[in-house]
Amino acid sequence: MRTVTPTVVPTEQEIADMFSAYEDNPRDRMLLKLMYFFGLKTRELLALTPGDFDFEFNVLDVRRGKRTRHLPIPKGFLDEITAYLEGRPRSSPLFPLTDRHIRRLVKSAALKAGVSQAEKITPHSLREAYATNLRRSGMDRRDMQRLLGHARTETTDLYVRKDSLKGWEPDQ
Repeated sequence: MRTVTPTVVPTEQEIADMFSAYEDNPRDRMLLKLMYFFGLKTRELLALTPGDFDFEFNVLDVRRGKRTRHLPIPKGFLDEITAYLEGRPRSSPLFPLTDRHIRRLVKSAALKAGVSQAEKITPHSLREAYATNLRRSGMDRRDMQRLLGHARTETTDLYVRKDSLKGWEPDQ
């Protein structure tokens, strides 16, 4: 198994504080929420269009190559997404930004929110926090693997912050 440099992962409260830091900026707040609530990678976020949201089935379709992940939209987030997307062209990028801009935005949100080790928070930190919280909620690692879009369960295990889960062991 490969060695991975540990990512600083914010707590659920710190993530909520990051959202609050952009209360007055709907675009940046939505960007942070989409990254966290769906465990999106930066390139997946940048590829999103309003047409990727299927409100008939309440899922977000995340495309990567030939594969598509169908991610359930959290019920409490559905109205906010619907309102944000209203009037936007279905095929245009939701966030016409650069990878660098997103990295800066995430770090800035962490600094504004007073997150511990904020200077080390990255977009990937939000993805790892998502994975950790899925596991903490009792989700099976195969279901997590599907939601994260991993080909191997061993990759999913790398995402889960074992140090934040007392007694956690990968499913056998």
